Amino acid sequence: MHENNGLSDRRRDVLAQVAAPCLNPSLRSQQCKRRPSAKILTISATLLLLALSSLITPGLPVSCEAKPSQADEAQYREAVKLWEHDIDSGEKALAMLDKLLARNPDCLTYLSTKAHWLIDFKRDEEALVFVERALRVNPKDKRCLELHAKLLFRGPKNRWQEALKSATLACEGGQDSSLYETKSEIEIKMGDLNGAEATLTQGIKNMPLSRDLKLDRARVRMKKRDWRGVVQDTSTILDDWHPGLLSINRQCTSMKLKALQELNDKAGLEAEFKKVLSRDKNDRLNLSEAKKYFEKKGDKKSVAQAEKMLKEFDSYCVP
Repeated sequence: MHENNGLSDRRRDVLAQVAAPCLNPSLRSQQCKRRPSAKILTISATLLLLALSSLITPGLPVSCEAKPSQADEAQYREAVKLWEHDIDSGEKALAMLDKLLARNPDCLTYLSTKAHWLIDFKRDEEALVFVERALRVNPKDKRCLELHAKLLFRGPKNRWQEALKSATLACEGGQDSSLYETKSEIEIKMGDLNGAEATLTQGIKNMPLSRDLKLDRARVRMKKRDWRGVVQDTSTILDDWHPGLLSINRQCTSMKLKALQELNDKAGLEAEFKKVLSRDKNDRLNLSEAKKYFEKKGDKKSVAQAEKMLKEFDSYCVP
């Protein structure tokens, strides 16, 4: 779940959201044009804001609500390239997009792109205007609905109910975890933990393999002190162990251990620390916690195993 109410200003996310309408099953029947993706580029951290380039295509798909001319499509691609490659030319790219919108006022892709670019400039109120224009073109567009919810949620509290309405519409039949995350964030801020849990449960029902949604639900259950629910969610994630997901694995392990402690499940707690010694060789924090636990237990064999794993970790990771 996102740590704040804001929107990511990384341009990699921007293009993913802009292109989403043509990936929407409800729009495929209208024969949206799709073009081959370019190879993802490797960029330095200092150019992270230019990460839009990793998803740029030779011909960015245009929503079926409006069909600009080939010349306009070419100009749109030029505007995107300008925005992508030269952050200082953002205003020029916006000006180019304005000309395209003057000729294609109902092009969902152009409207959505304009909204995202304005958000990059921290001009949220202007962005909201273009999102609402896009929703007049297609009131069911899930990406625009989600963006509408996020923009309203960033504003005064008296707009949060409207934000929740848009987020709810976005979630109807949604197959993207971010839709449910956005709605649950709003519900949590509004104090509706039961509503947030229900939203995430529906998301998990639609996307049973989503680790993110299960982790988010575990967090909500932590807030509700539903310790058995926390154990259930974290166990599901940890049972499908993936060594590359260090952050998720660490959070799940920490939350599960906390829940087991609250439940006074001594057997479960010891079993989980044993699992840490068998699987968490790349997580120094969990290994250290396991060592402390077994020291208190007087389990010299497990302490020795933890110390060995910590020494191996340090020999690889500490210069």
